[in-house]
Amino acid sequence: MQTKKVLILVWPETSAYNATFRLAQVLSQRGHRVTYAVPASWQDHVARQGFQTVCLDAPLRLSSASTDWWRKIVTGQAEADQQIQDLCESLAWIRSDAYDLVLLYPTLWHYALVLHRLDVPYILINACLASVWSLEIPPIFSSLRPLRHRLLNRIQCAVAWFVLRYFGAFNHRYRGIIQPDRSDGLAQIRDVSTMAKHFFSTVFERFHSPGQTQLMQIARQEGIEIGWGDYGHRLVGPELVLGPQVIDFPRRTAQHTRLYVGACVDTERVEGSFDWSRVDDDRPIVYCAVGSHGGYWNAENSFRLTESVIEAFKTRPELQLLLQITDENVRRRLEPLPDNILAACWFPQLQVLSRASLMISHGGFGTVREALFHGVPMIIFPRGVDQPGNAARVTWSRVGLMGDIRSVTPASIGAMVETIEKHRYRDNALKLSESLQTENTCDAAVALIEASALEV
Repeated sequence: MQTKKVLILVWPETSAYNATFRLAQVLSQRGHRVTYAVPASWQDHVARQGFQTVCLDAPLRLSSASTDWWRKIVTGQAEADQQIQDLCESLAWIRSDAYDLVLLYPTLWHYALVLHRLDVPYILINACLASVWSLEIPPIFSSLRPLRHRLLNRIQCAVAWFVLRYFGAFNHRYRGIIQPDRSDGLAQIRDVSTMAKHFFSTVFERFHSPGQTQLMQIARQEGIEIGWGDYGHRLVGPELVLGPQVIDFPRRTAQHTRLYVGACVDTERVEGSFDWSRVDDDRPIVYCAVGSHGGYWNAENSFRLTESVIEAFKTRPELQLLLQITDENVRRRLEPLPDNILAACWFPQLQVLSRASLMISHGGFGTVREALFHGVPMIIFPRGVDQPGNAARVTWSRVGLMGDIRSVTPASIGAMVETIEKHRYRDNALKLSESLQTENTCDAAVALIEASALEV
């Protein structure tokens, strides 16, 4: 088999990169040359896993040069042409370095136009369960679950996708400032204002972002299919979903363009050393981590969750809580802690999950995949983007519970911990883990990639 050069280009965040490492590892073991195109700030993270990187200096988001709406309209076509030219020049090295295939994130649709013009083939690679809008499943930004009655389910999905598309609900209201408490009248007004702004910017998108609109029209004219999904405009085509199909909602219509790769957990991922002598092995471990984007979310809600977790486990000395708190100031506010609670700014997640009996998290898909891989049931407090949808799938699969971060209390956490202990959530997670570990070979994805590369 001839060695192929594969370039991986995904959205720069920890969970997205971590999801690709297993696939990249298998490709490398089969003799292919795998390289990551990453921003400079992420090169160390990828290189630490033993993969080659190339610095990506092209913009990941498109932006309009002009701030005046009338200038945007007048210069829209010229701006689109200039952006294409600039992107082609900045990415010309992909062709000159003779890459046979690019694994591309679906929301980076403008890169597909450039790759098409450079005559470099690509396959879409998705590090979460987001998809093009569908009348069979609700958007992953919502916590809705499919209904049994087909017509009612189609109506529910249609309304949910419409609300997400035109009002930004299930999205902005979970973000740092706009996450209204029911008793906060001013926050409720800000929420309505934000939804109104989102509505008008969406309806008048061709006037609000004429350069982007022109660019999409050019891409479609050149045969690139662009649809709309959870995260906005995205590419439509054969897609590798870096996650197990068993955790996703079933669809009546087969999705031949979506190939679920499996758990995609790199068990050999380099995480760093940790002093395990600080952990009492005689007590079951409960691991609590709520993501790597702490500053993005509502600080009051995050603190309430952390404080409630601590208070709940103060009364459960038979359990060992490993609590990740990235903010040193927050950790000082919560001290002193009892001996069954160990707080730190970082834990080696794969190592902890291999020993844990329960995971309390925000519901990021990377954490969900890795917890299920190790057979760990979850209690999820979603804060935004795809987290509500991930939590809905976890509860649907009966491998975890979902709570409300806006009203969490020590008592509610204690009750959910007891529910996990008394029912079959742990057994369900362990059963799911067996299949995920068996399917962690990425065979189907590797076969598709090799077949695509051979067609070049």
